[in-house]
Amino acid sequence: MAGRGPGAILTRNGAYLANHSAVRTQLSPDEWNFWYGGQPARAPISDAQGNEVYAAGEAREGGSYHDRMGRVVVWDTVMTEHNYLMRRWAHALAS
Repeated sequence: MAGRGPGAILTRNGAYLANHSAVRTQLSPDEWNFWYGGQPARAPISDAQGNEVYAAGEAREGGSYHDRMGRVVVWDTVMTEHNYLMRRWAHALAS
């Protein structure tokens, strides 16, 4: 394992850090290609505690970082009833 910084620890536990360039310096090229590139492991991949979690030749489910994040969908809207309910709640509190 290359680095032991927080970015490397999070990555080795399957998470992503927002600052990719900082993480890249903490991972070996093989780890970077596996975790972020979605490529099959060229050597065994270990978690943050050093336990082997993927054997050479295995790939992480879901593909690369860009593939995985490209499938994230966020529902960001206000329900039709929201404004009505807020007005009613304010009216009830004012009474």
